[in-house]
Amino acid sequence: MESKDRFGQKVIATHFVTISDFNSDKIADNQLFSIDLNKKTYDIGEEVKVRLATASKNLVLTLTVERRGKITETKIIRLNNEVTKWQIDNSYKRGKRGIVHRNGSF
Repeated sequence: MESKDRFGQKVIATHFVTISDFNSDKIADNQLFSIDLNKKTYDIGEEVKVRLATASKNLVLTLTVERRGKITETKIIRLNNEVTKWQIDNSYKRGKRGIVHRNGSF
């Protein structure tokens, strides 16, 4: 959208949208890396479903899960022009509610 401000200068409003299909087995537009969740928010006890995808060859990711300020789970994931899915327990009863971090190298 384009407009002019009160000083007569041109103002442009831009919004980028990403459309992804969590159930797709291919990554769109040859992206280097994509991480998606099947939902925006989760209730206690629901499993978090993570989709990792790359069009790159030999991409190495570190997926860590933090619970109550401590890293409780670390996964080293190698991707080679593929899509993979992971499930993370989000159970509060067992003290496993946490935060997911990811890092990548190629």
